[in-house]
Amino acid sequence: MTAKEFNRCLDALPNDRNALEKIYNEYYLQLVYTALSMTKNREAAYDIASTVMLKLAGYRRTEWINSPAGFLIRMVHNLSLIHISEPTRRTPI
Repeated sequence: MTAKEFNRCLDALPNDRNALEKIYNEYYLQLVYTALSMTKNREAAYDIASTVMLKLAGYRRTEWINSPAGFLIRMVHNLSLIHISEPTRRTPI
């Protein structure tokens, strides 16, 4: 997906579900793998990638995004760091 196509998709959100689907189809697995490489936790990786997609659904673009993959990976990176820094929450038995 080119930067132009990506920015058009962002402009179409949230009214055009197809726009989010295009982004999802293009980048979701890459985002999962990026999160997985950082968190070493498959469930967390899927949660983080899904959170990025949900954030995109409500995103209002204020400037041109030249590198869609870089933009999305930075979002995953930031969320992964938050996940890693959170103390492990265990429920008592």
